Amino acid sequence: HNKSDDIIYHDEVHGPLMLQADKVVDLVYTKYLKALVSYDGLQRVETYLTPKEAFREIVLNAINHKLYETGNPIQISVYEDRIVVFNQGYWPEDIDLTDLYTKKHSSYPHNPNIAKAFFKLFESSYQRYFKRHTFSRR
Repeated sequence: HNKSDDIIYHDEVHGPLMLQADKVVDLVYTKYLKALVSYDGLQRVETYLTPKEAFREIVLNAINHKLYETGNPIQISVYEDRIVVFNQGYWPEDIDLTDLYTKKHSSYPHNPNIAKAFFKLFESSYQRYFKRHTFSRR
């Protein structure tokens, strides 16, 4: 038995689907994760090892690619050394997991209508995020 295999917390998030992603991110970052704390003058600055925007994207992907007909919830397990996000589904055959971050690929959401609704709802926040985090070369 490995101590790092013990789940530390278990919670369920309910409510409207469009609000669940932000509820999950808030729950995980306020209850489960520890931030590195520094100070900028008198201002306390909390820095997490995984940016909230990145974790939010993982949760949104789990929502958009979930097979809802199974009735199984998306599971987020918090361990001492990792967070695992799991949903019932399958991986597209034409996408090699090793190429996920290095090669362009299409998205195959199991729920195109949900994916479109989330895209429209969060499009402006994505644009603001990427505008802040995009660096131009001079």
